[in-house]
Amino acid sequence: SVGSIHISHHTPFPLGVVDMMAAGVIVIAHQSGSVESDVIEHGQTGFLVSDLDAYVTTMGQILEMTADERGAMQNRVRQSASRFDRLHFESLFTELFEKILSVK
Repeated sequence: SVGSIHISHHTPFPLGVVDMMAAGVIVIAHQSGSVESDVIEHGQTGFLVSDLDAYVTTMGQILEMTADERGAMQNRVRQSASRFDRLHFESLFTELFEKILSVK
């Protein structure tokens, strides 16, 4: 899949969006909540929109991208999603706990 839409306005944390991104899918999501603040950087790792017309227009933009443009964005999307990978979180928590335990 080249692109996908996520229409929920009130998802506390959009695991489905992160899963799609991990697979290299370019996501068009509603400009709200943690999708906007934590997951998608508009135009770089997906697209944020606020109404139906914008969803349609943005899907057209994705379909009109050249293969190179689409591939570059898909690579950025995958890289961005890796921030939410279990091993990445384990590494961050381990580092934090080591700092806490080393405080004298």
